[in-house]
Amino acid sequence: MINKQKLVLFFFVFINFIVHSISLKITKFHVPSTVILDKKNSELNNVNLTCNYRYIRIERGFALKWYFNHRLIYIWSPKSGDFDIPRAFHPFTDHINVNRSINGVLELRNITQDLSGHYQCIVMTYEAFESKQAHLQVIIPEDDFILERIISPRFVEYRCAVNNIYPNPILSLRWSSPVIFSVTKYGLQGENGLFDVSESIYTSNRNALEANVSCEIQILNTNYSKILVFDEMESNTIEVS
Repeated sequence: MINKQKLVLFFFVFINFIVHSISLKITKFHVPSTVILDKKNSELNNVNLTCNYRYIRIERGFALKWYFNHRLIYIWSPKSGDFDIPRAFHPFTDHINVNRSINGVLELRNITQDLSGHYQCIVMTYEAFESKQAHLQVIIPEDDFILERIISPRFVEYRCAVNNIYPNPILSLRWSSPVIFSVTKYGLQGENGLFDVSESIYTSNRNALEANVSCEIQILNTNYSKILVFDEMESNTIEVS
């Protein structure tokens, strides 16, 4: 008799677990891995984070929450009293369009580099809980990307530079000549948080004028990449005496 009661209890607990496991579920989750800002038109810089869900309406205490780097930035909990209306929290009050963030879609606006980080969506009731998270990288594209040659009586310099970019890029200057006597790299982050980065190679070998030279910028863990190839026909050679 006791074993039968234990079996019934186990069956009840198991069924209850299964019901609650399938009653609340994130059905679609999407956070873009990269967002490249448009410097000319800020209205194009809005982005949607998606956290669609399904739950049984009879469950109590439903809440949808968004976190940024483990910090609560948004909550909506219908029938809760305090959060019947979606609410954004500092420092995202100016970055979340509460009026358009509905049904699991969070609209971010006024995007800056400070919004790079981990975003987590949580859906929960008193009986169940589920969450998903992903990283978003904001990229501010460079204002200038140049590859130039400087010729002096003593040396030949090839210089590659990129200005006002975020985050800090990897700059790779490549050339076919084997004779190099110096390589210099320079990097600076301005008060606006953007980076200026340059790399130069020097040689006293005049054969370097025939070298094939290219420069590439990359941003780590993203698909952002650009390449410049030095062109003799372009006016990017400077001669100094």
